[in-house]
Amino acid sequence: MKLEDISPFVRYIRYLDVDKTTKFELFVAYDARMFYTLDGTGCIVVNGTEYIMNTSSVLIIAPGIPYQISSLEDGAAKYIAVNFDYTQDFSHLNLPVHLSRILSFKHSEILRKSDFEDVEEFNGILYIPNIKKIEKHLVKAEYEYSHKVICCRTQVNAYFSHCLANCVRSLTFNDFFSQNANYKTEKVLTYIHEHYNENLTNKKLGEIFSFHPNYLNHMIKTHTGSSLHQYILHIQIMNAARLLEEGQTSVAEAAEKTGFCDISTFSKHFKRIMGETPIRYKNKLV
Repeated sequence: MKLEDISPFVRYIRYLDVDKTTKFELFVAYDARMFYTLDGTGCIVVNGTEYIMNTSSVLIIAPGIPYQISSLEDGAAKYIAVNFDYTQDFSHLNLPVHLSRILSFKHSEILRKSDFEDVEEFNGILYIPNIKKIEKHLVKAEYEYSHKVICCRTQVNAYFSHCLANCVRSLTFNDFFSQNANYKTEKVLTYIHEHYNENLTNKKLGEIFSFHPNYLNHMIKTHTGSSLHQYILHIQIMNAARLLEEGQTSVAEAAEKTGFCDISTFSKHFKRIMGETPIRYKNKLV
């Protein structure tokens, strides 16, 4: 399973207040869990490891991993807690799935085992100590869920998708980028969108933005999942498709306007990205 396959199903979402008088047992869940700290400081023990849950921290626990919600002697915490699946495979189970004590837990009854290839943290434990940006999405999701507004499930799942995407971005960018490098990467991407019809190369962009070409390529790949060359090609072809859709541009003109020197190269890349030749694509729009 890959990140792009995620279509989350939120089974249950609620506010959870914990202080030193609150007692929770050690449990195992058959679906995934997320805890986000709205306020205060708490502690969640997962597989024997303590995670300090300060305000704006998030903890995601895969199914089948023992955890216990705890508290600190001098503190209290308010969480948004979410029971969810990464797919819609078990969306027919729309009520909270019961927790189990360790001795009675049955691995065979896990709804779906996490088997991500590109975000290994989703297969176990993902902890981010500060990710304020997901709070607004979680608050909106809880409101939709608790108020049972029409189409609330669709809205809840959409808000939660934003949360998961931001968690992955935070995890990825914090590992590699400084805030300044993030800003510069965004500037590079904006430049590409504005100058895609020019002869853009790693070397040229490196000179413009004062990065070594190899380092720049690594930044773009980490940021977008594509190499710099493939990213530029994608932007060129998307704009060529837009020109063909508008109906006023021939295939040759679309190739020239998006920076391709010859029709053959343009057609090859267009078919690879769009699934059919530019001529066939244009004719289907007539």
